[in-house]
Amino acid sequence: MSSAVAGELLFELGNEHSGLRVVVGERWDDPMPSGSLVVMTGKVEVFARPFSGVIETFLFPEDIAWWRQASQSIQTEGTYTHECDRDVEVVLAREENVVEVSITPHGADPWPLLRYLVFLPHP
Repeated sequence: MSSAVAGELLFELGNEHSGLRVVVGERWDDPMPSGSLVVMTGKVEVFARPFSGVIETFLFPEDIAWWRQASQSIQTEGTYTHECDRDVEVVLAREENVVEVSITPHGADPWPLLRYLVFLPHP
């Protein structure tokens, strides 16, 4: 399983003007004991000036693994989707040095949806 520590930066794209960051928060203590499943809180920080903000979420082990892999995947062209019907849904579509980010706070409801571009430095 993918363990994480509070404050760990799982994913970063772009900068504070046009970008996206995913940061691990604290361990969430489930009032209904679920065995060995470790759930962390997390923050998805959106920088799409003038529409910037933070979406608070839960990060399950598979979410943590996906975001870590996304850091590697986004280095090549393609579309990478973090689908989730319970929380934040993100689509990253890279073509050349541009990444289109589409994000919604809850995958079961497509609204509100924020879509913006992140321009990467030329290699």
